[in-house]
Amino acid sequence: MGEEQHANLDAISRALWGLGTTPGQVAAKLKGLGCTGKPMCAVECPVAKYLKHRGITDVGVHAGGAELFYGGFVEAPLAVREFVIAFDAGRYPELEELPAR
Repeated sequence: MGEEQHANLDAISRALWGLGTTPGQVAAKLKGLGCTGKPMCAVECPVAKYLKHRGITDVGVHAGGAELFYGGFVEAPLAVREFVIAFDAGRYPELEELPAR
């Protein structure tokens, strides 16, 4: 694993831990930052968009954590994992992207 990949994984870990300690805190932080997304879509979920806004591209987020497209995985904190599960189940409709008209 290269230096840049290690740096990205560290940045992802810090970013995920900074979202909060409960799913509700994660949702509130994402909402405050304007990060909306699509349920059941690893590259378009609010957490993936949050990471992209922080300069971390080529990443997908699922209930287990964040995965770089070119290799590497970061296990998400429990609060983020629970948020992703709840978001995918429709429990945070205010964070769902509205379809374009």
